[in-house]
Amino acid sequence: MALVLVCMVLLANAGALAASAAEYYIQPSVSSRVCAQYEEIPITVFGRTADFDAYLINGTTYVPLRSFCERMGACKVSYDAKARSATVSADGLSLTAADGSRLIMANGRALYHDAPTVILDDNRMYVPIRPIAKAYSLSVDWSSQTRSVTLSGWPKPILNGDFYYDQDELYWLGKIISAEARGESFLGQVAVGNVVLNRVASETYPDTVYSVIFDRRYGVQFAPVSNGSIYLAPTQSALLAARVCLEGYTVSDDALFFIEPSKAASLWVSENRPYLFTIGAHYFFE
Repeated sequence: MALVLVCMVLLANAGALAASAAEYYIQPSVSSRVCAQYEEIPITVFGRTADFDAYLINGTTYVPLRSFCERMGACKVSYDAKARSATVSADGLSLTAADGSRLIMANGRALYHDAPTVILDDNRMYVPIRPIAKAYSLSVDWSSQTRSVTLSGWPKPILNGDFYYDQDELYWLGKIISAEARGESFLGQVAVGNVVLNRVASETYPDTVYSVIFDRRYGVQFAPVSNGSIYLAPTQSALLAARVCLEGYTVSDDALFFIEPSKAASLWVSENRPYLFTIGAHYFFE
């Protein structure tokens, strides 16, 4: 298939948090218009080749938001030109996507993807296929041999976040992210949440978010427990990052520690644990 040059807006930095009907999405504060090659690829929906375009851009399959949702069933799509955002209303589903955002909100669920929503030169909004498919409870299969995508399952709106998220987990995960990573980038906040959930999954640590945060077996694990900032109200951004973590998105499955060297009371972690990566002020370790 032919490759075509296309221009799109990509998120350069995580931006301010905006709220609409108690649902949140990240809007870009700085965007850059980038030209990239894209490849039109076939996509199979319900056993048939889709009657809308699907493009492979920088390794991510994109589909047009309106056409995709209409293929799933009756829906209403409204577009806010000033906010460069779209809202989809369907039976049992409320969904919001914004140009340049890596986050799609669906029924209060935070569906994050490494690639952002974009508006292409045809002035249509395109979204990465995996989060939009998840919003409809569909599975995505990519064939590298045929360079095609197949959707399987039957469209059903995902369970509302009020029922999907364990509210105690969401509350405490949001609080520790807020206390430890207030002012950090959105991805940096998610990475802090990943550390807590990685400890929950590890046999070495307690098996709940609350017990991991307040674990004192080897001394206080998180400074906010000592200084009391864990009890401050969490920021909306931190609660959103907690939702992303609880959806299963992870910066690292291996990170169990993080420190901010300039503020660390001890450098034991950096001297004894394998270094992984740095995001903002935080250094992460196995």
